[in-house]
Amino acid sequence: MSERIRSSLSEKEPFLVQIETGLAITVAEQGRPHEAIPILRRAAANAKAIFPPRHPTILYAQTQLGALLTKMEKWADAEAAYSETLEAHDANPDKTRNRGTEALNGFALSVEMQGQPARAESRRREMVELARDGDPPEELASTLANLGRNLLMQQRWADAEPVIREALDLRRKAIKPDGPSAWQITSTTGMLGEALLGRALTESSTTLFAEAEPLIIEAAQLLPADSRVPKTPAGMPDRKREALERAVRLYTAWHAFSHDDAHAEKSAEWQRRLDEYNASQRVQP
Repeated sequence: MSERIRSSLSEKEPFLVQIETGLAITVAEQGRPHEAIPILRRAAANAKAIFPPRHPTILYAQTQLGALLTKMEKWADAEAAYSETLEAHDANPDKTRNRGTEALNGFALSVEMQGQPARAESRRREMVELARDGDPPEELASTLANLGRNLLMQQRWADAEPVIREALDLRRKAIKPDGPSAWQITSTTGMLGEALLGRALTESSTTLFAEAEPLIIEAAQLLPADSRVPKTPAGMPDRKREALERAVRLYTAWHAFSHDDAHAEKSAEWQRRLDEYNASQRVQP
């Protein structure tokens, strides 16, 4: 912000908070996130000095700060920013109207990316309950899929399975097979296969291995070649790589369980495909 504009406004002028928040967003969009962070921190501090607690301007500035820190993969700092926002939302008696879903998702993601999915589970479940209160089926499916992924990260296979099944059912009904979001159906199919694979290993079940196989292989065959899958942001799981890795894990585990050499051969074949995919990503600019 130019010094001329700053000098014309009081440090506690509400208009300044709006200007600085907007400026920070613009600077970040120009590829200068490190310059945007102190601007957003100052805007949030000024908002707290001007407005009463839980004012939307404060929450907006804090949420934007959390979002920017997330893009920079500063997970602990993002968690702190989102936590402050959620404390205000939790104190709001009208949580259905003022839900703060962006902050809920941002907090959960930042905690999960620090390898602590159990701490994020309650927030994921809160998002599901909020989504059931009137959100479109496709959005409810996304919140369920995120909860399912959280439970998979915790290796709670039996708990994850019904959550992912519901998400998959909703996506099959709400998403057109040839539409731009159709990849989400395939991705959720692979997640269901992962839950069944986890159960197969836990329960030593040949039947569950067989049930997991077509789901995992469908995702491994379709996702890597699907141009509709959005480019993975830095630091986030690559869905295409995940699908290939699941296929390798499936046949590696199945071979160890059954000692069937055919499964070892399939594991090697999927490992080759995974290596090719990784190599293709390394050569991209």
